[in-house]
Amino acid sequence: MTGATPEERLLLLQWALVIEMMKNTNVLEPLLVPTEPKQLARTFKSTERRVRLSLEYLVQEGYVDKYSNTYLRLKGVKGPKFEYFLAATTWRLWGQLYSQCLLKEEFYQALLGMDTNFPRRQIRLLWAILACSADKFGYITSQRMSEMKHLLGGISDNEIRLSLQVLKRLGCASMLAREVGYTAFLGYLPAIFRLHPKAGNLQLVRLGVSLPSYLFRQTDLLIQLVRHRPRANMKRNYTDKLLAQRYPLTDEQYYAHLSKHFFNKKLSLYIHNLCMLTIFSLSQEIIESSKERDLSDLLNSHELKQKAITKLCDVLIPSLSGSVLPLETTLPREQKYNVEDFNSLLKEFLLTKLATEVASKVIEVVQQVDIFAKTYEFSIRQISYAPKESIILTKSELDLIAKSVTAPESSIEQNDSSEQQTVDISFLVLMLNLTCSQDIKDSVVFGKKVVTTGPKPRAKVKAEDVNSRFVQINTIHVVSMGKRPKNQSKDNKQHNL
Repeated sequence: MTGATPEERLLLLQWALVIEMMKNTNVLEPLLVPTEPKQLARTFKSTERRVRLSLEYLVQEGYVDKYSNTYLRLKGVKGPKFEYFLAATTWRLWGQLYSQCLLKEEFYQALLGMDTNFPRRQIRLLWAILACSADKFGYITSQRMSEMKHLLGGISDNEIRLSLQVLKRLGCASMLAREVGYTAFLGYLPAIFRLHPKAGNLQLVRLGVSLPSYLFRQTDLLIQLVRHRPRANMKRNYTDKLLAQRYPLTDEQYYAHLSKHFFNKKLSLYIHNLCMLTIFSLSQEIIESSKERDLSDLLNSHELKQKAITKLCDVLIPSLSGSVLPLETTLPREQKYNVEDFNSLLKEFLLTKLATEVASKVIEVVQQVDIFAKTYEFSIRQISYAPKESIILTKSELDLIAKSVTAPESSIEQNDSSEQQTVDISFLVLMLNLTCSQDIKDSVVFGKKVVTTGPKPRAKVKAEDVNSRFVQINTIHVVSMGKRPKNQSKDNKQHNL
């Protein structure tokens, strides 16, 4: 379908999906049900003229079979002049595409959801391609812009960018990291996208967590590389000496070599966003698995580190495997055999440091979210971070929480009670997309308790266990960074727990 327009591709996908859905609901064999242009136009909210033009092309390419309705005309029955069926070629391609889709509900919503209006139908096609290409957490890391352009019928890169802006504005999908062109060390890094769940009865809940404010701002690896930038312009004799020495090298030497490849701000931002993606997807996976396995086993640092390396390799290794460091031009001919070994060491060091940092942050996130998950019964569809928001507990809320906690069980350790009354506490905000039968409000994990304005949770645990970790207050203050709640005095100081 190299010459097919987005309109023709979208029609074929929508048509195939409707028949796929009919397989389990229709008594008749859906593959044998004829279709005519007026019916397709009415079903997919398009014009009959566009549908006819698309069908003509699809018939010529062999994706649709066209039959004359001679039998009905001989019987004197009014009906369409021609009837159309999806060809066997289409069903083979559809089977491959549909079997690879991990988020089928989102795929349905993208193709057939009529609650969202798009200015151009190619935007809906792009949404469907993103949904079909996403992993089970809603991230798309292997789909390059060139591949999307091919799937979208050859539209320009500028049109793809404009379509992505529309999807972002409508809350359907967004770009986490822009693609980074070929670099000597990392090669080509494809753009990273995130699909925002739309299908099902979803709730978007803000969860305040007691984590340091700097936790998600910058990775420790990138901070170390910035510190070693002055040593990035190393002399040739130092490089030769470094490669001639026995391995392993020190961390300082690794950082010095890697730092000269991270002057590009886009590259640093890409690595940071990739780590954030890995942190939240691993956290979601562990929380869901904790329903069947003990959480302490899932938070094993070695096992977590291996999972993080696997996820990072899915994006970085394809680009790293074919890369060649520019060190080769500075080495004598007899030392060239050391270059491949040194490249492998740099790759291993980069992945190990990133995975170690990711694993440690996953443990911190999971320990906070798990307290919330034990209070309510829900399923997490996606976890993300709101960098421009924070949740603040003011004096009145802190007093109410303190009254609900007895002294021996108190998880709020404040030696100076007067300080507790004058200091407000701010929390990082995680965004949770949940599916739950109960309405859940914005909440805060404070110590071992969940603080919320919502009703008492209907968890499948003992009532006394719920009461011991649930505190209901009147207001949850969600503010933008740098702003304070209206009822908060100017002289109060804001601290991170």
